[in-house]
Amino acid sequence: MRSAIILTMCASAFFGATAVQAQIELSRAAYVERMSDNGKVRSIEPATSLSRGDTVVLVVDWRSDGARKSFVVSSPIPRHLKFKSSSHDRQIVSIDNGRSWGRIGTLRVNDRFGSRRASVEDVTHLRWTIPSHQSANGSGKITYSAIVR
Repeated sequence: MRSAIILTMCASAFFGATAVQAQIELSRAAYVERMSDNGKVRSIEPATSLSRGDTVVLVVDWRSDGARKSFVVSSPIPRHLKFKSSSHDRQIVSIDNGRSWGRIGTLRVNDRFGSRRASVEDVTHLRWTIPSHQSANGSGKITYSAIVR
């Protein structure tokens, strides 16, 4: 039952896009990374069930109308997942549910233990800016991975 909840969250709470006078279409998919029995071959398959510790690969395919305008794609990280990494090196992250944004090395967490530098485990949202020269290509793909908590 828990894995079904996580899959629903992955599908429904996946992405929001904002665009400045450009038509943007997003499609998304979730995959789970599996290791072969001998532990030497990694593969991904559609995520139909998840277990604690699984690595999930989330993919967004975007299509634009080819206008030379940049746009932003944002994604909340479902709370049952812990962000791991992204294919897009220019991403910014939020550690406070989208109220503030920055690079992972520049954000700070204040908790009961004091102040510390934020880690990928603290990430609650991701945001990518698709620059105008990429938007003009008409399509692209962003992937990120997360661990099931």
